[in-house]
Amino acid sequence: MAKFTTDYVNLIANNLRDRYKTGFPVLKELVQNADDAGASSLIFGYHRGYEDKVNHPLLVGPALWILNNGRFIEQDREAIRSFGLNSKAAETGSIGKFGLGMKSVFHLCEAFFYIASDGSQNFYEILSPWFQDTGSHEMYQRWEEITQKDREALLTTAVKDLKAPEGKSWFMLWVPLRQKAHVPQIEGQLHAPIIDRFPGDKFGKDLDFFTEQDIERRIGQLLPLLRNLEQISFMGTDTLAAFK
Repeated sequence: MAKFTTDYVNLIANNLRDRYKTGFPVLKELVQNADDAGASSLIFGYHRGYEDKVNHPLLVGPALWILNNGRFIEQDREAIRSFGLNSKAAETGSIGKFGLGMKSVFHLCEAFFYIASDGSQNFYEILSPWFQDTGSHEMYQRWEEITQKDREALLTTAVKDLKAPEGKSWFMLWVPLRQKAHVPQIEGQLHAPIIDRFPGDKFGKDLDFFTEQDIERRIGQLLPLLRNLEQISFMGTDTLAAFK
């Protein structure tokens, strides 16, 4: 599993405040990431969560997901882990600048998953800035355990539900929307999250782009600025119903 330090948590939080805006700009960054990876197609949407069908606590509740058909090779695992800290790592694979824009998803989550294929094998990983070799809270340590049941749920969503291309490269990002249940309590008080907003508990500005009436127009305006993406699809959502 990817390992960072809590100093990096502070770095992420500072970057979010100084460089990355929440809401639609998060989606825009992920679109750019897909284009950098050579994807011609991207789809995204909202998922209520797998509830009791999985073991991992971050897969139980609501999430934002993004699937693209960009090229993925094993070296990209290191590029993703680098989060832009190591430019050489990013240069070794096809992801390119992936790590830089990926910081933006922490407006929405405390950790995220990806599942990808290079056409012959699948890759699964959770990336949590809270995990350390020593000293991690037990909640964060538990997050590092992805069971076969969890993997099968993510793979089923990508391949069967979203029709990820068989025998070809693809990449799916799964962003568990932050809930207060994702933040450990220390002496009866919530530990400070990366960002003090909880879109997994309450619909707010972080997810406004899901229900904007002109979202198709805003997405369409991105395409002429991109080199590779030809199609961006919004799969729809019942977000508002989930928060009633």
